[in-house]
Amino acid sequence: MSKICVLLSFIFVLIVQSKQNTPVVITTWNFVNSTITAWNILKQGGYSLDAIEQGTSICEEQQCDGTVGYGGSPDEDGETTLDAFIMDGRTMNVGAVGALRRIKKAASVARNVLDYTKHSILVGELATQFAVQMGFHEETLTTPDSKRMWLKWYYRDHCQPNFWMDVTPDPSKFCGPYNKLDAFTTRNYNFMPIKVNRFNHDTIGMVAIDNKGDVAAGTSTNGAKFKIPGRIGDSPIPGSGAYADNTVGGATATGDGDIMLRFLPSFLAVEEMRRGASPTQAARFAINRIAVHYPDFMGAVVALKIDGTYGAACHGLGDEPFPYVVQDVTMKKYKIETVNSHGSTMADAAPAGGRGGFRGGFGSRGGDRGRGGPRGRGRGRGRGRGRGKEDQKEWVPVTKLGRLVREGKIDKLESIYLFSLPIKEFEIIDFFLGASLNDEVLKIMPVQKQTRAGQRTRFKAFVAIGDNNGHIGLGVKCSKEVATAIRGAIILAKLSVLPVRRGYWGNKIGKPHTVPCKVTGKCGSVTVRLIPAPRGTGIVSAPVPKKLLQMAGVQDCYTSARGSTGTLGNFAKATYAAIAKTYAYLTPDLWRDIPLTKSPYSEFKV
Repeated sequence: MSKICVLLSFIFVLIVQSKQNTPVVITTWNFVNSTITAWNILKQGGYSLDAIEQGTSICEEQQCDGTVGYGGSPDEDGETTLDAFIMDGRTMNVGAVGALRRIKKAASVARNVLDYTKHSILVGELATQFAVQMGFHEETLTTPDSKRMWLKWYYRDHCQPNFWMDVTPDPSKFCGPYNKLDAFTTRNYNFMPIKVNRFNHDTIGMVAIDNKGDVAAGTSTNGAKFKIPGRIGDSPIPGSGAYADNTVGGATATGDGDIMLRFLPSFLAVEEMRRGASPTQAARFAINRIAVHYPDFMGAVVALKIDGTYGAACHGLGDEPFPYVVQDVTMKKYKIETVNSHGSTMADAAPAGGRGGFRGGFGSRGGDRGRGGPRGRGRGRGRGRGRGKEDQKEWVPVTKLGRLVREGKIDKLESIYLFSLPIKEFEIIDFFLGASLNDEVLKIMPVQKQTRAGQRTRFKAFVAIGDNNGHIGLGVKCSKEVATAIRGAIILAKLSVLPVRRGYWGNKIGKPHTVPCKVTGKCGSVTVRLIPAPRGTGIVSAPVPKKLLQMAGVQDCYTSARGSTGTLGNFAKATYAAIAKTYAYLTPDLWRDIPLTKSPYSEFKV
């Protein structure tokens, strides 16, 4: 009898240990809000299917990177269509929609296919008809931005790039309509490369495990930009976009869907884990299977095992790492991991809380925290002070302020602001705030200039950056490439990070929640005024000021604006100027004598 009790106790301990890192959710790319939404459902005891549906739906609503949800990636006719997928790893049931028209909530429609039909996939106009039957409302998926995107592609770029080949007229030079070549015409392959990245060919993929150990996976995307109408990529294909199995775990993939769906990489990763591979090894195996046949393809696979371990692998991204977001019960906050094309930075990542965390970067620096190797710094979209790999470069300060920070003589960012010391290196901001910074692309717009050589077109990116706790920055950058403009804007936003003083409306109960007083900012013809609001009011504002205030950590605020607020750049700059003025005011709780110390430049010599 005692032996049986010991055996049962041992089995119980094993079960508890196997479940200790669940619930857990993992998301492709840097889609933090989706991860937070899914996690909030899981931590309250919700189901993994609900977490997947709501997490991907948030990305659809927020138009993540312009590649998920309405208003992005128009096809050749200028119309945006959506693909979505959801899978229940407990029952192995699947619901998916492809080329969905005029319905914004594609992930929820896919969930309805799973819950209310015996089918797996519905596509096109009849999928829209099904959605209407289920109570969804039809509305256009085209926005002014997607319309401008299509007009530029059609009229200025002459339909380049596109997905046609062996047709006439030559698709590498002319727009359609196209016809098949006859037997006597020389074949004309379309050699123009279509570069795949997060801004033109992206998918949000999620895998979640709930308290009961049920696994679910899902995806959502608006597909490839300027695709041939009717095209469906890998996202809604079971085993390609995502796959889940309660006995093993789950996986999801993102990248060039036309290539990836031929290999079912998510299914392959899950099967490799079933055979005993770690998540990282399984993801790398799936990626390598594709790379053997298509060495130039671009894509990534993220895998999550039933015990909570996870890993990822990518290919074809060059020096730019692939970020993904994780959160489980051992973590106080989500964690951004990265992996590069040369191998995984998270070799068989342990459950997040057990091992410190890598704070991902948009560039190539930074590394795993808590491992050996020289210290690294996040770059671009970097996330803080990890320990990098041996071959990664260490931050070498080039300014006096940078050296003081690097040597630990300045240990607080507020000391820099107190003496108005100029920040010339964005790594200083990474050093203090890297782990908590989030960035948001507010707008990308084409800018044209007439020169002797003709009309020159560049792209201007507006990026806001903040930690949701009293710091905000705004960067604007022009470049020939969209991705380069965004990277430059992120760096400029970090260099412009400033402190935000928050106050109270009424009694000083709880933490500061609103602006300390009425402040006004101006840029061009736009004037923005911020007014304190009672706790619980929320931010009463247009989308641009609201986003900046949220990233600054302001919870309640009234706003008013006048002028040409349709000019987003001036609107954002005016709001930023108003927020900056909050630091110039002292609220009553700060009316005390503060001894003035020496400037760090005087106190220390480097």
